[in-house]
Amino acid sequence: MMVSEFSGGLGDVISQIYNSKQYTALEHLPPTQKAMVILMSHNPHVKELFHWHPNAAQFDIRDVGFWWPLDDPHKRSLHRLPPAQPFHIVRQMHVTFFPSPEDLKILSTLGPTPYLVINAGAGTVDRNLPMQVCEDALELIAGEGFRQDSLRAIAVGSTYSLGNRKEPRLPDSPLLTNLVDRLSVPGTIELIRKCVGVLCCFSAMCLAAWYLNKPVFLTYPQHVKRKEFDRPANHYTFGRSRPTTMHMDFATYKKSALALFLRRITNFRGTTPNA
Repeated sequence: MMVSEFSGGLGDVISQIYNSKQYTALEHLPPTQKAMVILMSHNPHVKELFHWHPNAAQFDIRDVGFWWPLDDPHKRSLHRLPPAQPFHIVRQMHVTFFPSPEDLKILSTLGPTPYLVINAGAGTVDRNLPMQVCEDALELIAGEGFRQDSLRAIAVGSTYSLGNRKEPRLPDSPLLTNLVDRLSVPGTIELIRKCVGVLCCFSAMCLAAWYLNKPVFLTYPQHVKRKEFDRPANHYTFGRSRPTTMHMDFATYKKSALALFLRRITNFRGTTPNA
């Protein structure tokens, strides 16, 4: 039996999918073969990456929850799992995800207007996008500098309990389509694949946007800056130096920088607003 194993948060799992053959190999599973899919994650939505896979009927999904490496031998024995296998890094240049039928129905109604995806919620509330940044985006999109039908915003995210996590609620706007709690994880990734840019916190969908080579505007708190952005780039921050990425901490964020980003990804016409 083939064994594919994924652990950590949603961002970790997305990183593992793009940097190993464990997910892409499931597409090529022979009809007579089974696969054990082990999910050691604290994100309750990780399993959605496998629910609508064309070979899902051949999967034995073991959603066993998260544990730390020191607990691994005991937990594997408790759940009757095979020993951990070495992780071989093999970059996957193309990954196919499988949205739900409801996702596809929603995505089919979005129409031709280019859109900015806003992902305001992170794994912890201190990393959430400040509401002012979201309001600035909607104000800029609604401003006279944009031609009619040149850009709109779509909010994504999921409400679930985990520590001090809290999903933000964006203000109502005629230029905002709110898809929070309406799309699965693969549906959200498909939405990002078709967008013109992503406004986000330091989250799993930021990584997805980078893997999909999308323009990203990213803001984060000071402790994330020290831990992730004041050090050499790694598998969580690999897209930060791209010319299509703009990033800064909350303290140095300026509305004018966001306006510049929006001008770069659309046919924005007009002057940069005062920050």
